[in-house]
Amino acid sequence: MRTPDLIGTAARAPEQERFRARRGTWLLHVIRSRRDIRAPSHVVHELITDVETWCLWSPHVAAVDPPTGRLAAGWSGKVRAWFAPATTMTVIWAEPGRGMGWETPALGHVLVYHQRIEPGENGCRVTFEAHVEGPAG
Repeated sequence: MRTPDLIGTAARAPEQERFRARRGTWLLHVIRSRRDIRAPSHVVHELITDVETWCLWSPHVAAVDPPTGRLAAGWSGKVRAWFAPATTMTVIWAEPGRGMGWETPALGHVLVYHQRIEPGENGCRVTFEAHVEGPAG
């Protein structure tokens, strides 16, 4: 499968938004990054849900355990970034061609991530979003 438009895109300086929003009584910090990709949404979804390809398109991922497989709602495994110890990741939703979301408990709060895919005229747009829920949020 040819993936040059996706490989390494996270390593480039993507458009990022950082903002704060109220959620309940906690202040919510959100980081969002968007990238237009010249590939159909179903192909991009296959890549982001295939654990073996993560090191190809995410500069942060150093290891995943189990190291193979396809993600679906309920999947749980250990993910280690190059700059941090491994944490348990649990997929909270996954929809073919639309993306996925997961959460990771850490130090009394929960890191919540979403990778949303929107079909477009010449491919699709992927939006990565991360926020912290809990006392540190």
